[in-house]
Amino acid sequence: MPRRSAYRLKARDAEFAADWAAAMDDSLDDLEFALRQRALAGTEKPVFYAGKPVGAVKAYADSVGMFLLKAHRPGRYAEGEAGPPTAEDEAAAARDRLRAVLDAMGERLAGPDDDDTP
Repeated sequence: MPRRSAYRLKARDAEFAADWAAAMDDSLDDLEFALRQRALAGTEKPVFYAGKPVGAVKAYADSVGMFLLKAHRPGRYAEGEAGPPTAEDEAAAARDRLRAVLDAMGERLAGPDDDDTP
């Protein structure tokens, strides 16, 4: 379906719009999980010397980590604000940790995705 047609259908069909919103929410959850993993576990970056690879270093996405902290613990990390975490912050953090564990368990249970294999 062409993009323009999809947006038109979304504008006039409430059920399609709800499905669209659910799909967007799911994909944003996946994106948040991936970014959280990069912030926590880091990514391997190659190191070159004289144009040749000589090793790798692990790079962490500190700015992504800070962005996630500001989003999920605004009472502690929001710009210009400081203070102890609120009960809401702690509950949100617990939900995030639980979601990450459940997502990881789901991925392990699902096994490799053969559809992505060329």
